[in-house]
Amino acid sequence: MKKIALFIVAVLFLQTLKAQNETEQKVNAPVQLVVVYLNGAQVTRDWKGNLNAGTHRLLFSNLSPAINAQSIQANVEGNITILSVQYRVNHLRNQEKTPEIIALEDSLEITSFKLELVKGKKRAYEEEKSMILSNKSIGGHNNGVQIAELEDGADFFRKRMMTISEEWLNLTKEERKLQTIIDNLNSHLEDFNQQKNIPSHEAVVTIKCETNMNAHMQLSYFTSAASWEPFYDVRVKNTQSPVQLFYKARIVQQSNEEWKQVKIKLSTGNPTINGTRPVLSPYYVDYYVNIPQQRNYGAVNKMANEADAASSTPTFRGGRTDGTAYYIDGVRVTGTASVYQTASNIEFDIANPYTITPDGNPQTVDIRTVDLQAKYGYIVTPKLDKDAFLVARIIGNNDLYNLRGTANIYFEGTYVGQTEINPGATDTLELSLGRDKRISVERTQVKEFSSKNKVGGNIKESSTWEITIRNSKKEPIDILIEDQIPVSQNKDITVEATNTGNAQYNTETGKLSWVFTIQSSQIQKVRFSFDVKYPKDKQINQY
Repeated sequence: MKKIALFIVAVLFLQTLKAQNETEQKVNAPVQLVVVYLNGAQVTRDWKGNLNAGTHRLLFSNLSPAINAQSIQANVEGNITILSVQYRVNHLRNQEKTPEIIALEDSLEITSFKLELVKGKKRAYEEEKSMILSNKSIGGHNNGVQIAELEDGADFFRKRMMTISEEWLNLTKEERKLQTIIDNLNSHLEDFNQQKNIPSHEAVVTIKCETNMNAHMQLSYFTSAASWEPFYDVRVKNTQSPVQLFYKARIVQQSNEEWKQVKIKLSTGNPTINGTRPVLSPYYVDYYVNIPQQRNYGAVNKMANEADAASSTPTFRGGRTDGTAYYIDGVRVTGTASVYQTASNIEFDIANPYTITPDGNPQTVDIRTVDLQAKYGYIVTPKLDKDAFLVARIIGNNDLYNLRGTANIYFEGTYVGQTEINPGATDTLELSLGRDKRISVERTQVKEFSSKNKVGGNIKESSTWEITIRNSKKEPIDILIEDQIPVSQNKDITVEATNTGNAQYNTETGKLSWVFTIQSSQIQKVRFSFDVKYPKDKQINQY
């Protein structure tokens, strides 16, 4: 009886579901706009259609499995009232075959037919071979055979058997080839069928129309299965040209949705963060009393789970009003403007539509290109590296490269390496454009001015260093030379700069800096000296 009752309940449930589905109008609402955040994305689907006066239940199917149910919003135009927006996961609905599945099944049918033809030809050759072998006797047992007849018979057997063997081998090769194609088609078909059998995430929007009308509706929701990150390409033609900065983005999505030729917006915001400011409550101080208490962990866990759910629910500010204009964080978004700066984030409106596949492979999107005026010069630190490095310095303009990211550097058409752009670090953006072997650098210790002596209970080491720069280029260069004098971290060790060589000297860090303009084929030399004094029974690290 219990099994019968369960069966009746299941049948009634299926009949109710079927009746419910029959009253729903499935709509074709492709993804039209995606606002991609650094973590997550807001997806907007668009639908237009004719509706009669009355109540309608519009079914939006095949939404992202990574959807946040609380973020679903429906917006309509005209004299239409939204009665409800319901989200559900449909495990029972038979999904329609996709064009990819239909194409795979057609190819599988054609290839299987070809394979059966090949197998049939092989069977025919095998039968012919058996027939020839079973009738290879010439003239019978009692009749003699003329030599000419024997030769003709042997020639026939040989040629026909060779033809059969050759054709059989060719057919076997063709059979293996077709079987490989069938195996591959079955493998792809299995993958697509697995995706097809994934439960459908759906939204049912119930609306009421006052009159017959052409309706326009947009359904938007948040999915966590997408992200973007900024990166740059920096190209410098030569030291007389501006720096070309190509601002780009890598977009990744695994939402199980097809974003085909959709409008893309990139935002630095994070809608998963609760935007409500914290409010202080009175904090009361009283005597501590250690009284064992029995806690209701079920209630505590329930409250904690509710708090976590509330804090993780995406909050979208603004909505769709004023015809077809959007208001996002207080900014009216229309047209194809490239950048919107708000109090909390930056939004880039990408002009061209893009296709972002749901396979997790990064898709590069161009944001914009800017020309930046730069001052070029060389930096050499011979204590660490004997090469001179060409550097481009860009002062200010941080609003043109707003986010931290990796930059690929190209100079004179050649890739020279990567650097990190961090707009908030300093007012000057410094880009290293690689080594220049036409500038030679030497750093040597001048022995006649370097010594090590005992002075009372101490050791005194005197050091003199000379740096030589030779410019073999055909034009003058501006160059910054950097070196250092050691800095003591112990009161028993004293360091004295006896000669800084007219360098800019930082006593706290010991850094020495010289700036020169060196003419073509000229040499520039600098010297600096310092003394280090420490107790004779101690040893110090190398400097």
